[in-house]
Amino acid sequence: ASRPDATCASPAKFKGQHIRDTDAFRSCKFPTKRSKKAGRH
Repeated sequence: ASRPDATCASPAKFKGQHIRDTDAFRSCKFPTKRSKKAGRH
């Protein structure tokens, strides 16, 4: 869970099942570099 890759892989593997984990999916779409800036959002 600590690793962003795991979070990105979680929704990818359970496509449809973890629909509620939209936040994780969005984080996966955006690069980790932008993630820091997104933190302000």
